[in-house]
Amino acid sequence: MDTQITHPQLAQIAVGVDGTPESFAALTWAMREASVTGQKVHAIYGWTHSWDLGDEPQTPKDWERVRHIINDELRSWADEASVDTNFDMSALKLTSVHAAGTTALLDIGQRAHQIVVGRRTMNVVARWFLGSLSENLVNRAAAPVTVVRLMKNDDTAHSRSSSALESSMLGEGHLLPVVVGVDGSQVSLRALDFAAEAARAEGRDLHVFYCWQTKTLADYMQTEHAIPSVAEEDELARRVLDQIIQQAEIPPVVRVTGHAVHVPAAKGLADASHYAHRIIVGSRGLGQFDKYALGSVSQKLLDTSVAPVTVVH
Repeated sequence: MDTQITHPQLAQIAVGVDGTPESFAALTWAMREASVTGQKVHAIYGWTHSWDLGDEPQTPKDWERVRHIINDELRSWADEASVDTNFDMSALKLTSVHAAGTTALLDIGQRAHQIVVGRRTMNVVARWFLGSLSENLVNRAAAPVTVVRLMKNDDTAHSRSSSALESSMLGEGHLLPVVVGVDGSQVSLRALDFAAEAARAEGRDLHVFYCWQTKTLADYMQTEHAIPSVAEEDELARRVLDQIIQQAEIPPVVRVTGHAVHVPAAKGLADASHYAHRIIVGSRGLGQFDKYALGSVSQKLLDTSVAPVTVVH
């Protein structure tokens, strides 16, 4: 897209950077978003002495020397990430902090429109013992957190296969839409509001997914009646979806398409991610044990989504 859609209400985008390819992907994604929305980007590097800077500084002069080295490195990372983004570098702020990455982002990014980080690939056992920056932020940040995987991210479908879903999702000019998952909960309604704002600011269509199973419709069923057929459940799911969309304040300029899909939410949204610019969901706020033992939609999407995932609290 060549036309910038300025949105002064939107606060800056805070991005965690550390020189890894994943953080370059996150910073590049944020710059591309900002080049469309008119937002500023705040690149934040939380560093510790574990970074190879030689002997530990002993004097204020030594510390100033280290800070200059780090700031120069941070600037070079930003220059590298900005290539081919059409981002105005005057809208970039760089901050280095002598602190752990998570701590720095939670502190500085608490008032940001969103915090953006890269997703490192680790198996379940490694994440259990070591944790990850993206998961820590998703669980602890007050601001929405967008997690970007290391892969090509542009306005083309992320899969070469053609499908009915792809045909229904590509917008004008074949722009990929913003996709949000809803279930009627308050946190999913906040995710829907955030998604509607993102769609307007980015000039994209909005696709709202209500992935249902029989148990998720239990609160909406007439219990005195016989067990409904799949067709009746599908019709009920579509009515529920319509009610959820009607509750949101979606700008008239945003074209909205609803999808009531009989599938587990994590799978349905992961499938949609192949044809989405980003996936937005609400956080259920599971405890540490429940999160790993039972899983959650947002947790599973961090592992399975092809598109960037934004988790709203």
